[in-house]
Amino acid sequence: MGCCTDSIALPGPESNARLTALTGSVLLVLLAIEGVTLLSLRSMLSWHIFVGVLVIPVVALKLGSTGYRFFRYYTRRPDYVRAGPPHLLLRLLGPVVVLATYSAMLDVRRAVLGSRSASVADAA
Repeated sequence: MGCCTDSIALPGPESNARLTALTGSVLLVLLAIEGVTLLSLRSMLSWHIFVGVLVIPVVALKLGSTGYRFFRYYTRRPDYVRAGPPHLLLRLLGPVVVLATYSAMLDVRRAVLGSRSASVADAA
């Protein structure tokens, strides 16, 4: 076997928690950069858009890993049931956060496509 593959395997909920935490950490850094670009949006607009586009797949991964945990728990997979339910506050806020995130990702997409169409129109 490989030198490093034997010690990597973790139970489902632990692996999912690590992926969710790592994704959250990356997302925190990217959103901090987004916040810095807001301080001088005119001069950093291209950076703001670039980082905004980078955020989309990270957010999608975070939503996917969190949604997977919810799905596995509520479909009664034994290892996820043993890990326990998500906190009540997270279960209540989850749908609101997902809808707000989806809306923000659509805004980023519209901004990128809108600026791209404007630059094509200017070039013509």
